Amino acid sequence: MEVRIIRYGTDDYQKTLVLRNKVLRKPWRRSIYDDDLRSEVDKDVIFGAFKEEDILGVGTLSHSDNKKIRIKYLAVNSKNQGKGTGTAILRAMENYAKELGYKKIILETRLSVREFYLKNGYRPIGKIFISDFIPVKHINMEKRIS
Repeated sequence: MEVRIIRYGTDDYQKTLVLRNKVLRKPWRRSIYDDDLRSEVDKDVIFGAFKEEDILGVGTLSHSDNKKIRIKYLAVNSKNQGKGTGTAILRAMENYAKELGYKKIILETRLSVREFYLKNGYRPIGKIFISDFIPVKHINMEKRIS
């Protein structure tokens, strides 16, 4: 497995859209193609995990301020979950953020995957809430990376 940065508009980028739609949107009868993805042109950094040309998972970082950076998405194809794909993407994003001098990573996650982030050193902040976008329980989490 190789984790690499994906450029907006490339064939690999199109693969991320298909995967994100399948994992993060279709279960809620939504479409990634309805989302405003303009920030992915120049603000966000997209990481993809690949085995040859097949995409296994994708993660997206968004610059927040000079001390913290935000994970917007982390999605792994269901057949690759539990095999280290998500952790590999998470490590690549953390290393990238450290190289840029960020001190903290923040994220909003569905409660159903909170345990994954806890195992990777993230801690919950605030209370559980129902997201306006996807009507399931979410929690904010963070990790110091310096």
